[in-house]
Amino acid sequence: MFESLKDEQRPSNEILAICIEWIQKGTLIDFNARLDSVRLLANCATVTRRSDRNALKRRLLSVVAYFEQYTKVIALIWFKLISE
Repeated sequence: MFESLKDEQRPSNEILAICIEWIQKGTLIDFNARLDSVRLLANCATVTRRSDRNALKRRLLSVVAYFEQYTKVIALIWFKLISE
């Protein structure tokens, strides 16, 4: 993901797709860490030379906000699995 951010020719839609796929392929254990990684990527986007850096940051944070809706559900599933 971070390598794709360095490529100024790579469309932001492609970077978003990479991030979404990466979050979706996560596990219950690393879900929050993956969200944190995309948050970090959003902050890194602002220091690149990309012309769309601010828009990309907002879009990446929007992806994080979408997936954050599932953190409570994932936590419940995780604790249920542990307690069995």
